[in-house]
Amino acid sequence: MKTFYPVIFLLLFFSSFSHGQTISESLINLRKKYNPLFDSKTSVLTIDYVREFQINKQDTSFYMVIKVNNANVEQESFSIGTSIFGSIAGGGTYKVDRKEGETKFNKEDLLEFYDCANNIYKFISSHNFTKEGFNTVASCEIQNIRIGAELVYNSGGKEIKYYFKLGDEAVFQMEKVEFEDIMRIIGQIKKDWEKR
Repeated sequence: MKTFYPVIFLLLFFSSFSHGQTISESLINLRKKYNPLFDSKTSVLTIDYVREFQINKQDTSFYMVIKVNNANVEQESFSIGTSIFGSIAGGGTYKVDRKEGETKFNKEDLLEFYDCANNIYKFISSHNFTKEGFNTVASCEIQNIRIGAELVYNSGGKEIKYYFKLGDEAVFQMEKVEFEDIMRIIGQIKKDWEKR
């Protein structure tokens, strides 16, 4: 009987200690350095697919965060914590911070973003363009993210450039393989989220 009270006390202590604790886990992520198109500084683009829940509660929510950070801080410091404790809070709210270059997507936004980017990729890479060689840009915008591809004709033939704009300032021009890396991550997130 003497050990019974301390055990009850410890159980009550730990149950009250865990009350309200929010756990956020980055299930899928990408962190990549880019040189913005109109700036000499390097930036880090981060994409996190986050599962969030509270201890001792059944509710679990998911969201995707896309953020651009200034790269004057070491790249390793750009973790899920920079998104969780940044300008966007958890708790299932979906909002845009244009100044910081950060966007939080719910599932519908993600599906729209994926379809938009995938359609642009397919159009630019497989469309039969006329012999006149018109320079062509295909783009779309979801929240404060604008993505696009440009087909440019020059003396050497044709060249395709990909663009990714986040917020009002960060614009990245990227190669096909870099755009495909982003699409691969978004595709993995889409596949996992659709199963839930």
